[in-house]
Amino acid sequence: MSWVTETSFSFYCDGKTLIFNCNTGKFILEIKKNDDKMSVFLFSNGIRVTFDGYRLFDMHNLKVTKGEESKQELTRLLQDASSDINEGISVVGNYYGVPVKLVKKLVDDFTGSCNVEPERYLGFDIRQVKISFGKEFSKESATFESKTYAEIEIGKDGCLKAKVYFDGSKSSFMTSDDCQNFIEDKDEFLIKLRSLNVLLEEYSDIVKSLEKWVE
Repeated sequence: MSWVTETSFSFYCDGKTLIFNCNTGKFILEIKKNDDKMSVFLFSNGIRVTFDGYRLFDMHNLKVTKGEESKQELTRLLQDASSDINEGISVVGNYYGVPVKLVKKLVDDFTGSCNVEPERYLGFDIRQVKISFGKEFSKESATFESKTYAEIEIGKDGCLKAKVYFDGSKSSFMTSDDCQNFIEDKDEFLIKLRSLNVLLEEYSDIVKSLEKWVE
């Protein structure tokens, strides 16, 4: 399944900063938003552009557009890219059970407006969230084999972090009071996970996946 093996992504948001990276094998999209500063990079065969919210620099054709014209051009380029990215992310969600509704919401929002507002991606009483999916080299492998994993971090009063491997390797379920120093404790993780008051569908999606993995 090429979609599953090639697509990787990372999403982080704390209400002020939002960082999203996605590589489907065909398109690479990077979005960074911090306060009012934004930087976007879109790359594919024949496409290499950057966008700062006002100016779009086409490095492939050495062309700069500004204002509404830049947004219209980026919207046009995103039509194929967003479809490819959403399809890749959806397959990851369906195949591995990774919660992807929040990530897909971001992609759809950005495709429609060429902008993102970080506070829109936090649920009630949630102060930060991170969702990643990809591959990493196995430390135990002498032939540098890679392992597919998902990592989720969600913060309320302290943070919960789960790193799940899909090849049978041991997964980790951790808790932290300061969201920096984590201790592996599966039972405490589950207790705190069940105490989260999630109202948004996107966050219910995250909690359900974590409950399934930890149990």
